[in-house]
Amino acid sequence: MPELCRTVSQQLAESLVGVQDDSDILGSEPQLLLSWFTPRADEAYRTVARSTSATLNRELFLENQRRLAAELLSYTCLLPVLVLIIALLVLCGLSLYVRGWSVLFHYAGRQCDKPLEVWLFAMLAWPTLQCQSYFTGERSNIQGTRALFTFVLLSLGFAWLNDSKTCHETNPVLYEFAETYLLYQTLAWAVLSFLCFGLVAVVLQVRRLDVSRQGHGAARAGIVDELECVRYSVDMLYDDKEPVECCICQEQFEIRQVLRRSPCSHVFHGDCLGEWLQLSRSCPLCRTDLQQCLDAVTGAEHGSREATHEQTEQP
Repeated sequence: MPELCRTVSQQLAESLVGVQDDSDILGSEPQLLLSWFTPRADEAYRTVARSTSATLNRELFLENQRRLAAELLSYTCLLPVLVLIIALLVLCGLSLYVRGWSVLFHYAGRQCDKPLEVWLFAMLAWPTLQCQSYFTGERSNIQGTRALFTFVLLSLGFAWLNDSKTCHETNPVLYEFAETYLLYQTLAWAVLSFLCFGLVAVVLQVRRLDVSRQGHGAARAGIVDELECVRYSVDMLYDDKEPVECCICQEQFEIRQVLRRSPCSHVFHGDCLGEWLQLSRSCPLCRTDLQQCLDAVTGAEHGSREATHEQTEQP
């Protein structure tokens, strides 16, 4: 039962922060399908990851941020609160949706100085069109215009309700319902906007404010100093397999700048990687467990030194 609850919490958190499938970012090429939660450090994987474009690296990092936020969110009490808010919004939305069609059917023909019946019809029909596009596989085509069109409809609703002079007297049922539905849609818009654009930032910021730094998944203090130092050179600049920018801060590397290279051969600014490791012990691009890799290397070196010492002590 605890394992089931943990799995459900993880799935809910990933849905809230908008975690994507690997194929949505990397395409359908089998060799580009990465396993986010399985550490990978083989040569073929590193070659593919290092040869990707700066744009793809940015998308990989942003997706990694979303997955980290989902993992952190699944351990907090904020998750059930968000689920409860969304459930209430859905239930209220369904009730208002049914009520809206009833109001439109009975009161659309009555006098109103503003075309509120046209606005209400558009607001009620728009979710139906979105659901149709979802089930027909046209999500990518409508996703770019959905937010803009909803914003335009809300703006028109505010403008017409504000400018109306007589509709509240000539058609009070339509006018009052339009006010209620506009307030609901505005609240739903604000919640969805927060989930899409603000939730990940809030979760990660709360994690940064955790002074103990002993939360789930964080690397030990000072681990960035254990990573290999490399100086960015002209040869690296013209090497197609080397990145030209830090995917974390999205600033280009400068010649002779000292960088940090991870055990999985990814290069970052030292300060940027240090801040990331305060949140997670994994690589910002491929999710290789950097602390585990460093511990393995340290253990191997220690074992080699002990073996050498024993050999020198033998007569």
